[in-house]
Amino acid sequence: MADVLLSTVDLDVFGGPTSVDVSVDFGQTGERGSRIWAGAGDPNTLLVGQDVKLYDWFINTAASGSNYSVMYQYILQVGNPAWVEVLTLAPDQYGTISSSQFTAGSASISIPISDITEASSYSVDNFMVQTTIEASSPVAHSITTSIASNNLVIDIEGVEYSLGSWSAMSGIYDVHLSINYVTVDGGAYS
Repeated sequence: MADVLLSTVDLDVFGGPTSVDVSVDFGQTGERGSRIWAGAGDPNTLLVGQDVKLYDWFINTAASGSNYSVMYQYILQVGNPAWVEVLTLAPDQYGTISSSQFTAGSASISIPISDITEASSYSVDNFMVQTTIEASSPVAHSITTSIASNNLVIDIEGVEYSLGSWSAMSGIYDVHLSINYVTVDGGAYS
């Protein structure tokens, strides 16, 4: 191997070309990939005459109506392509803090179902309710839910630990509520 000796003060480094052209105009043109469409309403009526292909997606952006933020996919249904609801991007959720009066360990909170969801048919199984109670000492509680006069009724039974023993809650407590509306399909929630 030869030794190279540089005896100059300046060293010039030359790079590659300023641009490179790549030609990709050979071979067959394939099918386009999935396209995501968006519009206010039903994809079956909004996309008539459009270049819709299998596995395309559609998001309903209509702020009113029960299908708001539903995402559809164009797939084969019994041999025919159709738009099928896949998921809801913004599920019906409701949250609040309710100052509730407990008497002998019991309190009841009633929330209009229209505040939770726009769904027109529902049962108590469609509501997932989570509660947390603010207190200065430990509390334990359970809830039961029911529907009365288009309201979701949450009945709470609670006890509070104080001075070494548990006793029924009495007085006003802040109850944090988180409620999700879900669909029930054969015993599975979605």
